[in-house]
Amino acid sequence: MNYFLNTVVDRIKFAREGARVERTHASPGIGSHSVGMHSFNMLTMLLVLYPDASGRLIRAVVQHDIPERLTGDVPHPAKAAGVVNRDVQAEIETHLNQQTFGHDAAQELDAEEVKWLNGLDMLEFYCYVRDQLMLGNRNMNTKLKAVEFYMTKYRHKYPETIVDAYFLIQKHSWEYMPDAGGE
Repeated sequence: MNYFLNTVVDRIKFAREGARVERTHASPGIGSHSVGMHSFNMLTMLLVLYPDASGRLIRAVVQHDIPERLTGDVPHPAKAAGVVNRDVQAEIETHLNQQTFGHDAAQELDAEEVKWLNGLDMLEFYCYVRDQLMLGNRNMNTKLKAVEFYMTKYRHKYPETIVDAYFLIQKHSWEYMPDAGGE
């Protein structure tokens, strides 16, 4: 891929634009769900569930979807159906992260950290689906069933802490948190 970010301003601008990419365009939601919000939510869950996470894992969470500025958010069902060449997509994402950040942190992760990155990605999507259902978006019932099936079948792919958090969230009413003073 011949895409180069030649200046610090180009790199900053590309990262900011990448954070603005909307996720889940094939299953529209109520309100925005940008890459930046998704990554922030993953980071906060990481800090809650694994406060001693390595710097490289934190960087990988921040970087992992920024390349979608050029590639777009390819829905999981499309990837699973073979619509995109995952190897080519990975090469492009690595190139774009190297251009933007000087390295691709995902390439530096050990096997357990890769499980954390993937597990946080799935857990954040599950929380998004639950948010959407609370807003009344019943179209997300399809996604809810898909994630629940996937998490049951493939729970071995993720750290136990993430799986435990998933089951706690599944049992939770997911109602909006109370305001200060209970009013």
